[in-house]
Amino acid sequence: MSFFAMILWACLAVCLGGAAWRMGRWLAPDPSLAVPGLPPSRALAALLRSLSWREAVSAAPRLGLTFLIDILLQGHLLRKGSLWRWIMHFALFAGFSGLLFFHALENFISRPLFPGYEPTLDPWQFLRNLFGAMVALGLGIALSRRLFVRDMRRTSRFEDFFTLGVIGLIIASGFFLEGTKMVSPAAFERMATDYYPTPDAADLTALRAYWATEGGMAFPVARLPREAATPENLEKGRQISEMSCAPCHSPPGSAFVSAPLSRVLSRLQGPAGAGLTNALWWVHVLACLFALAWLPFGKLFHILSTPVGILLRGLDPGEEAARPNASAPLARAVGLDACTHCGICSRHCSVLPTFLALGTPEILPSEKLLSMRRLAGKSGKLTPAALAAFSEGGFVCTECMRCTVVCPSRINLQDLWLVSKREAARLGHPELAVRLRSYGPEVWEKLARRARPVARTLAASPSLLDNPETFAHCVQCSMCTGVCPIFRLPDIPAAEVDVSPHQLMNLVRMGLAEHALSANFLWNCTTCYKCQEHCPQGIRVADVLYELRNLAHARVEAAARAGLLDDGGLRDPKTGGRP
Repeated sequence: MSFFAMILWACLAVCLGGAAWRMGRWLAPDPSLAVPGLPPSRALAALLRSLSWREAVSAAPRLGLTFLIDILLQGHLLRKGSLWRWIMHFALFAGFSGLLFFHALENFISRPLFPGYEPTLDPWQFLRNLFGAMVALGLGIALSRRLFVRDMRRTSRFEDFFTLGVIGLIIASGFFLEGTKMVSPAAFERMATDYYPTPDAADLTALRAYWATEGGMAFPVARLPREAATPENLEKGRQISEMSCAPCHSPPGSAFVSAPLSRVLSRLQGPAGAGLTNALWWVHVLACLFALAWLPFGKLFHILSTPVGILLRGLDPGEEAARPNASAPLARAVGLDACTHCGICSRHCSVLPTFLALGTPEILPSEKLLSMRRLAGKSGKLTPAALAAFSEGGFVCTECMRCTVVCPSRINLQDLWLVSKREAARLGHPELAVRLRSYGPEVWEKLARRARPVARTLAASPSLLDNPETFAHCVQCSMCTGVCPIFRLPDIPAAEVDVSPHQLMNLVRMGLAEHALSANFLWNCTTCYKCQEHCPQGIRVADVLYELRNLAHARVEAAARAGLLDDGGLRDPKTGGRP
């Protein structure tokens, strides 16, 4: 077995094994993706049982139409996106498919289906350049969008550029390889030996002269003297070429990308460029084999997962998100693998301004989905700090469904966000307001002591809390308490109004901010500003309450990002236990 065959079979085994592993996880999803009361491994069986014979027959034409329009023609991108995005995706998909089926698999498809097929004959030579140019066009648009569209540049990661780089290397090395073959004296001599075995020296010189003139081959002077390019030799070479070469070689002009490259590369075909063709062949082959082996483990896997996800989406997005059925774990697992990290959902996210203010990447759907993959055990594990950021981003989501509507992969993102909130709460990271209400004064005191070494807080030093003038004119008249609507509610439990507004002001004035932060009333306040509007001394009561809340958020978020918080309070950074 040759070295090339060993690498080929090894990469093919890795690809098939990885794809089987990834698809196997669709059939047995992580428990975090389960529907309550139903084991995830029974999702496929539940889906099959839910389809009657009549429903299956009626769904077949719809699935066929979906496969033709949305998968082969990428029509869903035109309905939900821009023309340029459709051109980019379709050029990449159609171009790469053409190269795969008619070039890479030519021994299995092109030769059996098309008698007389030769890769150097038209239309195949032209089509190979056309398909490669289509992929190059799609890559150019994709790279331009990643570099120059601000919203996409914001969410682009290393894997996005790495994937484009691998595909670009395959296409570029293919064009350069074909260009060097067109002007390679070594390739000419090999073919002359194989197909013109007993040539006359004069005939071979005439043939070289013709190919040097018409094809741009760069023969060394020892093989082709300068004076050999006479009209008689060129005519003789043309006749020999038509008899021996034309049945397998079309004029190189139809290769509209490789032919111009060959003229540039002809200058490198001297002694210094003798091994250029072999080097380019290995670069091209190894790049293709690397992409094959990496396909199940990287972004390229969406080539398989996205079509499956599109076919699984049978219900309207709104109905499916409102009442996920028993097969939801399967659709969720496929959806996590179908994401291409295109960033369209983040561009249309209704809480994008919140991300711009807070800077937490997990607020954006495209970034939150990456953390969701780790939560479901598909790509590593979530650290405590990452789980805190994931929880923050998840609970900022307003569930407006914009991302679900615009997703080009048709992933039911709305359903995934509901699952993510449930799982974040189960892992001890519920909505931050819920956690803040549960912390007692001792936790706030410890957070206050650790505030500096943990990290810079998200809010600057509160100007009202630190300024004695804020409370200097307070006479404890309790007017703020008298107008507070919370204290007028008839059936509110006493524990929920453990302190009144004027008592809260007193706690802060006496330097007991930690006790103020643990008061239930602080988190029950509706911030209606009645207390501040009716204060006879002009005390900014509601603004002080806002600053207390902001201070609490800043301290807790900083500690959570440093991994110092668990579901019950503060964790020791060295031992992992309570300090």
